[in-house]
Amino acid sequence: FTSFLDQTEIDPEWLAGGGAIYLSHNNGLYAQLRVEETLNHWAKLYQTEPNQYAQAIEFFDINSLSPIFISKMSEGQKRRLALTRLLLAKAPLWLLDEPSAGLDRAGLSALGRAVAHHRQRGGILIQTAHDGYVAPDAQMIELVQPVQSERAL
Repeated sequence: FTSFLDQTEIDPEWLAGGGAIYLSHNNGLYAQLRVEETLNHWAKLYQTEPNQYAQAIEFFDINSLSPIFISKMSEGQKRRLALTRLLLAKAPLWLLDEPSAGLDRAGLSALGRAVAHHRQRGGILIQTAHDGYVAPDAQMIELVQPVQSERAL
């Protein structure tokens, strides 16, 4: 089984296509939809090839969740579904807010592999992290809120 994640060649057309995808801390999911409806919408939106679609849902292990309403899913399942969107889209810039929130060990491993592949292809990842997850070899910028003096209050 050869996955699209095994391909690491930088594709200038993919990079030149521009575009960014944003994954917020709340996953951007509609609770009243089923997993399958959500995935089909994304695949149509991003013009995802059928084989890429199948590999993406297998990669984050959500193939068995297709008939389930999003409102019935755990937080980790919702996060894995939201992360699948990254693999369906053709965006070289990923903006991720707390990408590891709610993930179990297997989900964290899948996220790490997806991020590594994305970066090997020349993709860029910008993320926030409060839970300690940081992409390997990331350049970190720590933002600290300045302390206000009593006079300023």
